[in-house]
Amino acid sequence: MTELMREPLHETTRKTRRNLLFISLIGFTMTLGGITPKKVDALGIEVTDINKANLLIIAFFIIGYLLLSFSIFVRNDIVNFMIKAPHMKRHMKSNMLLRLWFEAGLPVIVGAFSLTFLLKQIWF
Repeated sequence: MTELMREPLHETTRKTRRNLLFISLIGFTMTLGGITPKKVDALGIEVTDINKANLLIIAFFIIGYLLLSFSIFVRNDIVNFMIKAPHMKRHMKSNMLLRLWFEAGLPVIVGAFSLTFLLKQIWF
C-alpha cells in the first residue's frame, strides 16, 4: 500500500516537468510580453532582430522536445501505476488519477499553449 501512496511521477519525469514549465514560461514571456534578452553574457551573444527570430525558433524546438519527452515519461509512469494498482480501492484510484492528471495534464497544456504562441510569433 505504501508503494501506491508514493509520488506518482518518477524523478526523471518530475525534472522534465520542471524544465518544461520553466522554458514554457520563458516562451510565454518572449511572445506575450515581447521580452527578449538583449545580451547573454554566459555565451557572449548579443540579440538583434534577426537573432530574436532564431531565438524564438530555438525556444520552440526546446519546448517541443521537452513536451514530447515529458509525454513519453508520463505515459510510462501511468502504465506502471496501473500495473501496480489493480486491487486498489476505487476512491483511492480516482484520487491518484486526479493527482496524476494535475501533475501531468497541466504541464502538457501549458507547453502546448507556449508552442502555439511561439509558432504564431514565428510565422506571423
